[in-house]
Amino acid sequence: MRRLTADGRWYLIAWCRSRRAGRGFRLDRITTVAATTERAGSHGLTELLRGSAAAGAVPPAALASLAAAPP
Repeated sequence: MRRLTADGRWYLIAWCRSRRAGRGFRLDRITTVAATTERAGSHGLTELLRGSAAAGAVPPAALASLAAAPP
């Protein structure tokens, strides 16, 4: 899990278990959270950003260079 800013907005870059891929979550759009006992796996930032693009997400332009970086 990483936090990044782009275009003046904060993003949580994390693994999405329902999409089985990395995903960027805009913090101002998160309305509820629920604690679980589920353990999070380890994923690198590059892996998360590439997974997000592979899942069909459109990353913010400011993050595009990170997604293209080699692992």
